[in-house]
Amino acid sequence: MKVGTFAAWVCLMLCSPQAARALTLSLAPLGPAPVGEPRTFKVASVAGAVGAPRFRWNFGDGTVTEVTTALEATHTYAAPGHYTVIVQGSDDESRTSTVSVQTAYNPPTSNAPHNSSSIVLDAARHRVWNVNPDANNVTALDSESLTPVLEAPVGKEPHSLAQASDGSIWVTSQMSDEVVLLDPDGGLELARVALPYASQPRTVAMGQSGMAYVSLFARGELVEIDTTTRSVKRTLALGPTPAGVSVASDGRIFVTRFLSPPDHGEVWVVDPGTFTLASTISLPLDLGPDTQSSGRGVPNYVSSIAISPDGTQAWVSAKKDDTVRGPQRDGMPMTADNFVRSAICTIDLENEAELVAKRQDIDNRSMPVAVTFSALGDYAFVLVLTSNWLGVMDAYSTQSVTGVKDVGSAPDGIALSGSGRLFVNAALSREVLVYDMSASLASVDHEAPDPVARIPTVAQEPLSAQLLLGKKIFYDSADTRMGHAGYWACASCHFEGYSDGRVWDFSDRGEGLRNTKSLLGIRGAEGQGRVHWSGNMDEIQDFERDIRESFQGTGFMSNADYAAHAGADHELDTLGPPVAGLSQELDALAAYITSLDHVGRSPFRNADGSFSAEALAGRQVYERAGCPACHSGPDFTDSSQGVLHDVGTLLPSSGHRLGGPLTGIDTPTLKGLWQSAPYLHDGRAATLRDVFAIAGDRMGSVSQLTSAEVDQMVRYLLELDDVPEAAPSSQPPAMSPLSEVTSPDTHACAIVSPAASRGDRSGASWLGLIAALWLRPSRRAKSRWH
Repeated sequence: MKVGTFAAWVCLMLCSPQAARALTLSLAPLGPAPVGEPRTFKVASVAGAVGAPRFRWNFGDGTVTEVTTALEATHTYAAPGHYTVIVQGSDDESRTSTVSVQTAYNPPTSNAPHNSSSIVLDAARHRVWNVNPDANNVTALDSESLTPVLEAPVGKEPHSLAQASDGSIWVTSQMSDEVVLLDPDGGLELARVALPYASQPRTVAMGQSGMAYVSLFARGELVEIDTTTRSVKRTLALGPTPAGVSVASDGRIFVTRFLSPPDHGEVWVVDPGTFTLASTISLPLDLGPDTQSSGRGVPNYVSSIAISPDGTQAWVSAKKDDTVRGPQRDGMPMTADNFVRSAICTIDLENEAELVAKRQDIDNRSMPVAVTFSALGDYAFVLVLTSNWLGVMDAYSTQSVTGVKDVGSAPDGIALSGSGRLFVNAALSREVLVYDMSASLASVDHEAPDPVARIPTVAQEPLSAQLLLGKKIFYDSADTRMGHAGYWACASCHFEGYSDGRVWDFSDRGEGLRNTKSLLGIRGAEGQGRVHWSGNMDEIQDFERDIRESFQGTGFMSNADYAAHAGADHELDTLGPPVAGLSQELDALAAYITSLDHVGRSPFRNADGSFSAEALAGRQVYERAGCPACHSGPDFTDSSQGVLHDVGTLLPSSGHRLGGPLTGIDTPTLKGLWQSAPYLHDGRAATLRDVFAIAGDRMGSVSQLTSAEVDQMVRYLLELDDVPEAAPSSQPPAMSPLSEVTSPDTHACAIVSPAASRGDRSGASWLGLIAALWLRPSRRAKSRWH
């Protein structure tokens, strides 16, 4: 509501119906004031008074003055906030009032915090830089003329950037394991900082003492890089999937754990002096209740953390997984409103604990990924990726102020200039959208603005038209064809193709407890064969059934085509006649998922990418144990043959298949096991060793192996990826395999950190090992987001 509209409403409420309303007032403009500083409020003008005008002040914090004839009043606010100040005026014949908003704020810290982002503002050069992961480059824009300036190549799949004190632009290139430094004027490459093999540097944030901090997503580490010598100084093993990084004014480093343990989210706090893990902030399970506008759930995909300018709080973005709901869990069916939701968690930085009462459940929005604060810290801008939505929140009350729809496709980063221009990096529409937020920042007008400009960021599109369309659909929960409630997209469980590390109750879908599978390396249904643990779909286009029946979307096929391909249950026959070619969108989605044709390189290998000696020995054990009988060929699976295996892991909780009995499980690939714990179709195996203990000799002849040989085989499995050396030999196994053998699935991080497995090379191997042992099994890890 505009302030003027609100003032008129207040006047109607306060003024006597019999009054002539001849008296009018106006207040002198109010600027923001620091907390604890006396503020003098003035009546700027009085007109139409009959007799001496009188005033009563309501300062909005519970303080109301006595009636006075003075035109001024002084008040001091004890806490930050946006306070509605009402002045009631009266004379001998009438009453009136006027209203304004006073902002009280905590002064910013002497050293500004640094938060990692996919877009950064260089105020001195009037430039905005953003990353373009698909194009393997970054773009510089002119923040005044709002035009593109240059594109500069960097490494493979850049994800984050930051500006050092010397002006250089630091870019993390996740899939080429390096940080690329660029000249801030011409965009020329200055240097490259090489990081460990297959480490996947995710985000970068600058520290307070000439250091840069980079999260290594695949290795579970944080590295400190000297920005002067451009060399790695220290390495710290944290745990699985470190993602967003933020550095407070006092130097403390906060790192989010992207994939959460089953029952809580985590933010790590690192002491910059000792470079050790000082504490872990827990983001607990939300106890709900489940309604159409709220829900239970565990914070997961904990992607970013942003520290407020006053250094008192940090906002953490996450999705919220309702894994406590389901027919086998609490007896409640899963619904489109209560499956995945959004969450913004507020952390008290002094006590290093979440203020659970201030956690925000953003209704009908999916997957917040970035937060930035206003210069005073009184407003927070929240970017929700799959909803293509920008929210403006009161940073003190956490109340929503306004929201902006259609901020491009898959927006993943925001930057705010001193003039109030907000820059949004829309990754899949290949643009930066610019909004003038000055009226909202001044608490004058909170109407959602239209973009001032849409600046293209990629001159030459790196994807085909079909792949780009499919990727946009994969990441779009705002499309009502995908889901009616606004929460559902393919990325809700498979962000960038990976698993979310959750075990879902799909009993009301005719299945059972199901561990989310990674999509990486399977090449859709055209590669390794039927999809899902039960092999209940033979085309990616068959997900139209889930879209309509579970997501409650209107679907991408015509109703006539859907009905024509329905089975006996009047739903899409997922193993019936092909539906490819009936929907441009479904075909594009299938093409995109098929394009996810590789898994991440294993960080468990040697520094040069070769197999470790232990893995080479483990390959022989693997073959002697008979594992290639089912995990065969270059994909390490017989899934393409359409067979299912019962290896003794089926339970009543395993449910059904297509309305009938579940006779077995589709053989998962063994590639990428390093990033795919927990294992088995119901996620009950926290480690690969647990897999063999559960299945016994129904999954190869493991009972004949020594403990050391099992360790060697596990090491071999953890090093399997798409590097050609990973292919098993054609040598026949020395042991006779049992008839129906299967093995773990393709989900998330290994329980033992890569740092814990590399001896002294890691620089923190023993700490990594201790952390790994402490994490198992209840704090098991999950995958990375490709």
